[in-house]
Amino acid sequence: MVAEAQKNRAATASAIEGLKAQVTANQKLVSQVGGAVQRIEKRTEERVEKAVEQVAGEASATMTASLDASNARAERIIAATAKLEARQLWSAAAAMCLVLLPVAVVVAGLWMGIAGLITGVQ
Repeated sequence: MVAEAQKNRAATASAIEGLKAQVTANQKLVSQVGGAVQRIEKRTEERVEKAVEQVAGEASATMTASLDASNARAERIIAATAKLEARQLWSAAAAMCLVLLPVAVVVAGLWMGIAGLITGVQ
C-alpha cells in the first residue's frame, strides 16, 4: 500500500510537471499569437492608410480633371460671348448709320438749298 501510494505520488508529480511544461508552452504560444495579432493589426492599419491615401489621390486627380474640363468649357463660352459682343457692336454701328442717313440727306438738302439762295441760283 505504501508502495502504491508512492507510485501514485510519483505519477501525480510527473503529471504536475507535465502540466507545468504544457502551461509554459501555452504561455509561450499565447505570447507568440499576441505578437502576431499586433503585427497583423499594424499591417492592416498601414494598408488601410495607404488605401485611403490612394483613394484620396484618385479623387483629387478626378476633381482636378473635372475642374480643368470645366475651365476649358468656360473659356470657350467666354470666347463665343466675345465674338457675339463684337458682332452686336458692328450691328449697332450699322443701325446707327442707317438712322443717321436720312438725317444726313435732309441736312445736305437744306445746305444745298441755302447755298443756292446765297449764290442766287433759282
